[in-house]
Amino acid sequence: MADGVVLDYDKDGNLVGIEILDASKKGGADALRHINVAA
Repeated sequence: MADGVVLDYDKDGNLVGIEILDASKKGGADALRHINVAA
């Protein structure tokens, strides 16, 4: 994953949360559109 992005999974391996550290410094909503999460 990208630097400063933390993915949280449940006990079954399902993605349940995404934490973006220092999100306000990463370019706002436009930057988030380019994050790909693949299993």
